Amino acid sequence: MSGLVPLPVGAPLAGSALVPACDAQFTSPSSFAAATSCVRLLHPVADQLRDIAVQLGMRAYRVRIVRTRWTAGFRGRGAEIVVLEREILPVPEIYDVGSLQRVLTPVGLDEAGGVTLREVSSRFTEEFLSGYDDDGTPCPKDENVYYEIEFIRPDGAGRSQKRRFTLSSAPELDLTKTLGWLVKLERSHPNRARDGQTGGDFKDAS
Repeated sequence: MSGLVPLPVGAPLAGSALVPACDAQFTSPSSFAAATSCVRLLHPVADQLRDIAVQLGMRAYRVRIVRTRWTAGFRGRGAEIVVLEREILPVPEIYDVGSLQRVLTPVGLDEAGGVTLREVSSRFTEEFLSGYDDDGTPCPKDENVYYEIEFIRPDGAGRSQKRRFTLSSAPELDLTKTLGWLVKLERSHPNRARDGQTGGDFKDAS
């Protein structure tokens, strides 16, 4: 016995005669089905629920994707200029911040390690979150794309430190628990200055 339920006589084949007739009873995923599914319709609701956490002050930080361009035609050459700055809204959850470690360097204390962004809105595409163009083209050789996390000061006074991160793996879309993207980041440098200018890496020289 094959363990498969037989199809009615005359049932159409799934695409061609080379596809087993028993496969015709199953659904093949498609872009249209994904865009109109019940799960997809719940994504705007999930975004509204995430925003409540921000309104209550439970996510007092900003997450951005920053794209910069180097004036000499190659990364690391010339001056670095910000050409795009996009805030990730609603604000995602930052997980495992405690994994950031303070390490001693020749110029003082620095940070190393990584964090994970959870509940990143599914309205963003994988290409955007990966730093690619809409058609999947990687950024040019004279550009950088990175993430930036800025924790708001509890006293609300002054500008906060901006921490730079890069992707450590491909974004993962979670359709069963959070209805959003899971983005893993690794600590990177240099940070932007607190006023947003490039080349202003902050180091604790204590």
